[in-house]
Amino acid sequence: MKSDKKPSLKTKIIDYGYDCEGVGKYDGKVVFVPFSLKGEEVEFLPAKVTSSFIKAKLVGVTNPSPKRINPPCKYFGRCGGCKLQNIGLADEMSIKQEIAEKHFAKLGYSGAIECIAINDYFYRNKIKLFCDKNGLGLKEAASNHIVSIDSCIISNNRINEIINCCQTFIKAQKLENKLDTLLIRTEGQHALIHFNFKEKFELDFQGLQIMLGSGSGIFCSIKGGQPKHIIGAETLAENLFGIKINYSVSTFKQVNDQVAQNLYQKVLDNILGDEVINAYSGAGLLTAIIAKQGKKCIGIEIGESEHQDAQKLKEENNLKKMLNFKGDCGKILPQIITKSISTIIVDPARAGCDEAVIKAINSSNARRVIYISCNIPTQVRDLQKLSNYNISSISIFNMFPKTAKVESLVILDKKKLSKNLQEKLERDIL
Repeated sequence: MKSDKKPSLKTKIIDYGYDCEGVGKYDGKVVFVPFSLKGEEVEFLPAKVTSSFIKAKLVGVTNPSPKRINPPCKYFGRCGGCKLQNIGLADEMSIKQEIAEKHFAKLGYSGAIECIAINDYFYRNKIKLFCDKNGLGLKEAASNHIVSIDSCIISNNRINEIINCCQTFIKAQKLENKLDTLLIRTEGQHALIHFNFKEKFELDFQGLQIMLGSGSGIFCSIKGGQPKHIIGAETLAENLFGIKINYSVSTFKQVNDQVAQNLYQKVLDNILGDEVINAYSGAGLLTAIIAKQGKKCIGIEIGESEHQDAQKLKEENNLKKMLNFKGDCGKILPQIITKSISTIIVDPARAGCDEAVIKAINSSNARRVIYISCNIPTQVRDLQKLSNYNISSISIFNMFPKTAKVESLVILDKKKLSKNLQEKLERDIL
């Protein structure tokens, strides 16, 4: 009988793509092969073919790299969360640094890029799981298929304990077809769990609450609506840089506590002057940290819930030098930049900065800009437009170990301007 199975193709990995996948060539086309390493000879099957490139599925490695290791997670290669468990932390950072250098070279930057990596497993303080007939799991890459799991080794131990408790609860209550997603966020041994159901129905959570123990709380929502507190704790408490913080189940927080602290410290170490603007300020944590250091810091955030969180943070910590504006950064920033503003911080979403924000910064008198990003390509695009500033330093923080993502921080300093242009800028600002 003739087999319908397609024969695999072969290529040698010569480079890395921007998503940390291996890059080879086949039949005149660029081939992107996930889970492969530079120098390896691999077998692959095409998953998507265009006129210039092939997105491939790794079938086997015929000549493995000496850097390749056995991934510690039994779901690696099926779960879409991790891409780099087949190498150690030092080699992971070498790949991420190499990719970052390619991006920033587009700006003509050839200086050093600092790499900050602290941990690689059991670091996540939050996880979002999906549910199907088999219970809780994570999605495959570029797919809605759910891989059922009983643990996640890039999540902290408390999360993994809760996953097991919730799996037991879901099966006992026969919730597999009723639950859409489950979010777990932790602070030490305390946790908040958010059940998002497909439809409304009555459910008793007391048994699960007893399993979870004191200091934990349960929330529910229907079809992605606002989470409603059901039982137990309503917030998680933390003290960071002298700031007392109470997180709700939906408040944004960086998923890697240790790396986040290093990122915030890097910002503090590079602020010039005593008046700072923090654009795209989210829930206000960085704004509060800066104000706690005795500097006037103005946060700008368009989200209503984030703005309310920032206001609460200001009031609870009595931060008189913290000021929060709610609205579009592109509209508010040009109105509040004065001659006394010495440092502007931007931390936009993956799409990058609004054009009006770029224009306002270029026209400002700020001596320094600190640009934080979780998406280097859009960051590089925006840096090209900040024509009145030069790059002073670049750092990448391994906020998301074993994934392809990093958090990058670029320090920019004002170019020396001609006297006439400087006077014009000052007139415009005033």
